[in-house]
Amino acid sequence: TRQKQTKWVILKEICFKVSPDLAEAELHKVYLDKNCRGQGIAQLMLQTARDWLMQNYPACQRLLLWTDSRFDAGHRFYQKCGFVQTGETRELADLSQSRELAFAAAPSRLLVAR
Repeated sequence: TRQKQTKWVILKEICFKVSPDLAEAELHKVYLDKNCRGQGIAQLMLQTARDWLMQNYPACQRLLLWTDSRFDAGHRFYQKCGFVQTGETRELADLSQSRELAFAAAPSRLLVAR
């Protein structure tokens, strides 16, 4: 039989950019290895980020994130957690000519792991 091996997941970073009036934050750089998806880890990451944001910036009413238009699984995940696509898009001047879609939610209304 094949022996199961422990998987280590290193969460390199979760970053926020908070607006000057502290009412809006933008979530940056949330990545999870493909092999670790579907295990509830992404929801725990989002919960940790949301809890930290609400504790440190209680006036924040809107959490915004941008995601590549090609990442359909990510879009479904964010929508499942309570984010709504805003209709805003932006083109990046990168090698792939990426296009990103904006999603937003009220931090207090996000549906995350319990």
